[in-house]
This record gives sequence, structure tokens and C-alpha cells, in this order.
Amino acid sequence: MKKQNCHCTKVCVGYELGEEYCQINIISPDTQGEIISVKPNFNEESIRIPFALAKRKGVEQWYYGKEALQKAETGEGILVEGVYDHMMEQSMVLIEEKEYDIQLLLIMYLKKTLSLLLHYVSLEQIDGCAFVVPKLDKKVVYMWQKVLSSLIIQKEKCFFISYEEAFAYYAAFQEEVQVERGVLLLDYNKGLLTAKLLEARGNTQPKLLTVKELCLQEIEADDEKFLECFRMIFAECRPSVVYLTGDGFEHRWYDKSLKFLCQGRRVFKGQNLYGTGGLWYVMQRLQDADSGCIYFGEEHIKMNFVIQARNLGKRNSKEQEVELLSADLHWYEAKKTVEVIPQNYEAVEVTAKSLDGKNQQVFQVKLKDFPVREKKATRLELTVYFREKGIGVIEIRDLGFGEIYPATGKIWQEGFDLQLVEEKLNDGVW
Repeated sequence: MKKQNCHCTKVCVGYELGEEYCQINIISPDTQGEIISVKPNFNEESIRIPFALAKRKGVEQWYYGKEALQKAETGEGILVEGVYDHMMEQSMVLIEEKEYDIQLLLIMYLKKTLSLLLHYVSLEQIDGCAFVVPKLDKKVVYMWQKVLSSLIIQKEKCFFISYEEAFAYYAAFQEEVQVERGVLLLDYNKGLLTAKLLEARGNTQPKLLTVKELCLQEIEADDEKFLECFRMIFAECRPSVVYLTGDGFEHRWYDKSLKFLCQGRRVFKGQNLYGTGGLWYVMQRLQDADSGCIYFGEEHIKMNFVIQARNLGKRNSKEQEVELLSADLHWYEAKKTVEVIPQNYEAVEVTAKSLDGKNQQVFQVKLKDFPVREKKATRLELTVYFREKGIGVIEIRDLGFGEIYPATGKIWQEGFDLQLVEEKLNDGVW
């Protein structure tokens, strides 16, 4: 996988945290637009940092990465077994009859590994950092949000994305890739083969990208078995580019399978796809680069939310369409609050619009028992957010109107099922 150079005005970081290791990539004006893979030791070639923690016996001293494995091997340290599983389950770690909070251990590991960036920038200079993990769910997201409050990097500058999304942005930024023709990712690690197809849907600008899983199976490293498996996968798709990643592809035991893959397709192999994809995601998010594509996965909202009102956040604002949420946000970060002067006091209408703007659905939040007031003499605080994946909430709070009409503190809410709304609005867009 080739390194890329680009015009860069911000400091962006891609931090991959997998089950067994982490990898960190950085790009900044000081790197002259080159993506740098951070090494744990300048004397080593490897850019992988083992996701390992060990406690020194009898002492409150901790080791991380390769040193943790070494200390455990020599008997000087006690290794935290299954640290990734502990992180996913948010369970306590028992060492020498003492329990340790996995969140505190994760904070320790992150601080140690992020300190490697100090060779290039101070952590305060980072404009955006994407943490890339195999999968995202509600528990993982909330845990990460708690952890980030203890890091030097500001919470607003941190993003969480899955391997799928990182793959999508990695491919979208490659010069040799035409996403319209399909891109296949083959990830083989610890005997598990995953095949995922990146596709461009619809006929919109920017292009809408989705990822579909074609294969997830345990398979031994046997050339003939892989060849048979690949033939089954390619019966379902005709990608122009294939990416190979994972420890299982490190040694050349699959010559026949590789020959098959290369028939009419370009094939690339490497171990830094997810971390680099996370970095490209940050650059596009901060508008420092543009792939011309937007990825939509299960974690994204696929609509825009607007309201017709006066936005008090803008000086001399007239009644207009005020954007609440845009369609490229993850559900767990999609939250916005605005102050508005409503058109009437019976109900507030929030409109959800499809990606192409052709379809819309109006949500009415009825302001039951609203106090009697003159027209345009009330401020309302309106918030749209997601309580959990797929469950949205529109919340309205009465702020009154200065000394004339004191705030009552009343709150009105209306919930909605995101999936049902998406299916109705975006029918035909995909």
C-alpha cells in the first residue's frame, strides 16, 4: 500500500486499536504532507505496538507494549491476560489479589502510546484524532467517551470509527481506485477470513459508499481451500481492486489464490490500512482533504434535520431553515442544541430530509399547556439527539423571554424510530 503526499494544513492522527496491537499514523504541515507511521522504537522496523499491559510483581509499576511482553516472559511482570476482551466487556482485572479498573488501565496504555507522537507534535497541537476499532457498539462508545476525558487531546477533537469505515475512506483516497467498480477487502487474522465489498450507491455527489460483508468464516491457511473460497466470493462480485490485510497473509503460502486474485484486478497487501484510513477520515472531517465520497454504515444517520425558525445563535437572524443535524454524523455524536423563536406556541415542527432532498418527514412536538404569551415573545431551546442506536429524541425547553416572560423550565419530548424514517425517506436514493 503506497504512501501518499498531499497538501496538509492541520495535524491529523489515525490511531488503530485492534485485539493484539495498536498502530499510529500522523500527518501535519511539518511532515510536508507525508503520512508518517509512528514507531515505538526508532531502531525497529515494526510500526506495531502490542496491546499489552503488565504489572511489576509486588510494585505498582506498569509496562506496556513490547516491554510488557518481555517482562512477563522473564517473570518480572504479570501480564494482563485478554486485555482487549476486558476492554470490550468493561470488566475488572484481578492481579495479585487486587482489582484494577480496565478503563484506568486503558487510559494508561493510551497515554503511553500517544506520547510517541511527541517526537512530531505536542498533543495540544492535534486538530483531530480518529480512534479506529474493529467494531462499535453503545458500550464501547460510552466507554471511550469516559476514557477521553482523561486524555490531553480535547474530546471535541476525537472521533471513533469502525474498521469498515476506515477501509472505506482508505480506498476512497487511493488514486488507483474507482469506487464505482467496487473494492474488495480480504482480512485474514487468527484463522478467521473476512471479505467485505465497498460499493458506491446511487448517482449523487458526493458519492455514497456502503460496505457489505460477503464472507466471515474460520479457515486454515491452505492454498487450495482459499482458492475455492475466493471463487465463491467472486461469484458474488467483480471488484476492480483487492486489498489483503491481516497477519495470515504475511507469508507467501497462497500462490495459487494470489494468481487467481490478480486476474484482471489490481491487488495490494499491507498491515496499515485501518490506521491510515482513520487518518484520511479525520482530514476529510476537518475539510483538509476531500475524497468526493461519504461513507454510510450502520452507525450513521442518513438524513438531515432542520427547523424553520429564527436562530438566536446568529445576529439579526430572520426566519429561515436552521440545520440541526447533518446526514454524515454517527448516531452517538449526533447532538445539537439551538435557541429559536418559534412560529407558534401550539407545536414545533422539525423536518427530516432525505439525502437527495426530495423526500421529507415532519415531526410535531406539541407544546401542551404552554403559557399564554404574545407572538414572538418566547425563546425555546431545541435539542435533537439519539438515546441509543436507532432511537432519536427531539427535546424542547422553555427559556422564557427575559423579565417579561420568565422561563418555566417546562420540557417537551418526542421520540422517533430512525430506521423506519430512513426507509421511508431514502427509498430510491440507494
